[in-house]
Amino acid sequence: MVLTDLLPEGITPTGQQLWQLGAVAPGIRRTIVLTAGVNSTRAPDRPLTNTAWIETATPESDNENNMATATVQQTETADLSVAKSVQLARAPWWKLVEYREGRQVVCALTVVNHGPDTAVEVRVMDLLPAGMMYLSDDAGRACNHHTGWWQIGNLALNEPVSLHITATIGTNTSGTPIRNTTVVRTTGTVDLVPADDLSSVVIVIQGLAPPLSLPVMMNSQATET
Repeated sequence: MVLTDLLPEGITPTGQQLWQLGAVAPGIRRTIVLTAGVNSTRAPDRPLTNTAWIETATPESDNENNMATATVQQTETADLSVAKSVQLARAPWWKLVEYREGRQVVCALTVVNHGPDTAVEVRVMDLLPAGMMYLSDDAGRACNHHTGWWQIGNLALNEPVSLHITATIGTNTSGTPIRNTTVVRTTGTVDLVPADDLSSVVIVIQGLAPPLSLPVMMNSQATET
């Protein structure tokens, strides 16, 4: 008896694909394990179909079950991570950084794909919390501030992408801690490390922003008489 298992295109076997099984007695089961690797150039959306068949010199009463086929969908894997920070948009250089009502802040988000594969259909959820009012962002139409979704698309290995959202700290927030949370998701790839898919920043509001004023520089001149 001979067993043949020819792998499809894009699959490289690590061993043989034809086995001489010899004589097999009735009721005896033989199991063959074939290990193979998926080529990196193979498209991730193509299913893998593998067919194996047996042949024997012994006449058979039924040879309809001499061939078997299995199809699996190739799974892409990646490790997405997101990092977040919140800074004042225009912090006076002569003052300490203080988060106050009415001041503008910039929420910076950075997403990185640590691989090993390209992350497919990546998107980020960052809906501004109560107490922060949206002003603008630098992602164009890819970011919807009403729903909080930022559509990134496919993200290659080690490719970082960033988004900056400018917002105003609302009134009546003094003494209130405001937490802003960001979550990254992929619908076409298995994320190997989901623990780094979330990042949060908490800022505490310290009251109304005082009017901006420039420091006064005194300049005196002595007059000789």
